[in-house]
Amino acid sequence: MNWRHNFLIEMGPTLFSSPWKDRIFNGVFVGVLLALLYASSLYSYLLFHSLVEIFSVVIACSVFMLAWNSRDFLESHFLLFLGIAYLFVAAFTLLHALTYRGMGVFPEYDADLPTQLWIAARYLESLSLLGSVYFLRRKINPPLVMGGYLALCAILLFLIFTRRFPSCFNEQSGLTSFKIISEYLICLTFALTIAAMAFQRRLFEPGIFTLLTLALVLSILAELSFTLYTTPFGFINKLGHFIGTLSFIMIYKALIESGLRRPYQFLFRDLKDKEIALQRARVELVARLHERDELIEELKKAASEIKTLGGLIPICAECKKIRNDKGYWGMLETYFMEHSDAQFSHGICPECARKLYPEYVDDLEDGSSTLE
Repeated sequence: MNWRHNFLIEMGPTLFSSPWKDRIFNGVFVGVLLALLYASSLYSYLLFHSLVEIFSVVIACSVFMLAWNSRDFLESHFLLFLGIAYLFVAAFTLLHALTYRGMGVFPEYDADLPTQLWIAARYLESLSLLGSVYFLRRKINPPLVMGGYLALCAILLFLIFTRRFPSCFNEQSGLTSFKIISEYLICLTFALTIAAMAFQRRLFEPGIFTLLTLALVLSILAELSFTLYTTPFGFINKLGHFIGTLSFIMIYKALIESGLRRPYQFLFRDLKDKEIALQRARVELVARLHERDELIEELKKAASEIKTLGGLIPICAECKKIRNDKGYWGMLETYFMEHSDAQFSHGICPECARKLYPEYVDDLEDGSSTLE
């Protein structure tokens, strides 16, 4: 009893802190959900299948509602594009559940119809997930995208219900080659989506990136299991639906729960990136202001050392003396030295030398212009 008491004292605050409580609750919720689904499968496979597909439809529609109602606030249209896509994925998934053999909604069709609808939904989901990465830094025209998906889905439904879509399940031989190859192509598309998101990983919150990656990995495992079953009511088919349910739980936690509980860091780090960019701009601005102040001080210092002469300067026409501000006449060089940084060195020009010292002019060296 003593060690249990000490364990609860030391680990209790950690185990029952908010993050741990959330993880424990989530784990219990997922466990109970899977247990209930398994119990329903023991009672009726159609009940189990309907519950699984309805659960997926609810999550897909929730992604659409969250994305559509927050479209005016999203910097990136990754989520908006994905939300629109999941609305139509939900429609095909619901039709798949309603047309499942034994439901009696479309009695004139066999098990091929729900399988075709399933493949169409998975193609739609996988290609949309891959295409959504393109819109991490781009915007879409929502009505145009909505109209495009509506037209595409109308064409697919027309082909499926008029039996022009390739067969996916044969009552005698089971899965067709088209269905199996399609599942592998869908898995490849999911894998390419993981690689594309990893290449743009810095645009995602780390936790959300992990959840989306896990959802895609689970989707790949689910699709692989759907290449192995021989009857729509077999164990492998059931296992694939369990894995698919886990995949949609990861999508729920990545897109819906995070968007509602932590909207300030929802999906993208746009706000954080802008804050970092603003801080860098502020540091750069402060540095440039400091450089400007230093340059101004240098200019002021240089200006204080520069003395300029301007205006009218009274000078004697004969002796070239200059009258200063006090009215005294002084030598020209003295005036310039007092009012500028100029310095004078005295010499004598050849003309003055002939005038003052004619006897020495002949002794001047050739090329000399002054007497020092």
